[in-house]
Amino acid sequence: MDLSDCRGMVVTSILGGHFLDERLYALAGFIGTMQIIFALTGWCPMAIVLHKCGVHV
Repeated sequence: MDLSDCRGMVVTSILGGHFLDERLYALAGFIGTMQIIFALTGWCPMAIVLHKCGVHV
């Protein structure tokens, strides 16, 4: 997953939270938190989940 993909997901969930359902703001917060964790540690929890599902990242 590329950084631009994550940014797109954050922007999409923020717009979805504004126009559709406020609970989508939690998704934006979660993705943003994962980006900060990756920036500080170099470890991406989602990459492990995707790898176990058969997606090569």
